Amino acid sequence: MNQQYQLPAPHEQELTLRDILNVVFRHKKKIIVFFIITVTLVTVGAFKWPKTYESSAQVMIRLGRENAMLDPTAAGAALNIGGEARENEINSEMEVIKSRELAEKVLDVMGLDRILNRKPEKYAEKVFTQLDSLKLREQAVLAITKSLTTEV
Repeated sequence: MNQQYQLPAPHEQELTLRDILNVVFRHKKKIIVFFIITVTLVTVGAFKWPKTYESSAQVMIRLGRENAMLDPTAAGAALNIGGEARENEINSEMEVIKSRELAEKVLDVMGLDRILNRKPEKYAEKVFTQLDSLKLREQAVLAITKSLTTEV
C-alpha cells in the first residue's frame, strides 16, 4: 500500500482548455484594465495626432514631333528621340511643377487657412493690413513649396 503517485514528466503534460481558462480567469482584472488603457490611449492619440494629407501623382510626358530628330544614318523617315532632349524635357516639366506660380494657384484653390492650419473664425474679427496678408500668403507659398517633393 505504499504506492507513490508520480507526476508525469513536463514534456508529457498536455495543456488543456481548462488550464488556459484558469489563467484567464485568474488575471481577468489585469486583462480588462490593459484593454481599457490601450483603447483609451489609441483613441486619444487618434484625435490629438495632427492631420496630414498626402497625395501622389504621376505625370506621363509624351514626347512629340517637336522633340524628334531625323536620324541621319537611317534610311527613310526614321525618327530618333534624343536622350538628352528627353532628359531636358523631363527637367523642364519638373521645374514647372515646382514653380511658385503653381504653388500660388494651389493656395488660391485650397485657401490660406487650410494651408497654414488656422481656424478661420479665430482670425475673422482681426483686421489685417495689406502687409500682414502678404506675409501670410508668402508663408503659405513657402509651406507648399517645402512640402512638395518631385522625383524622376
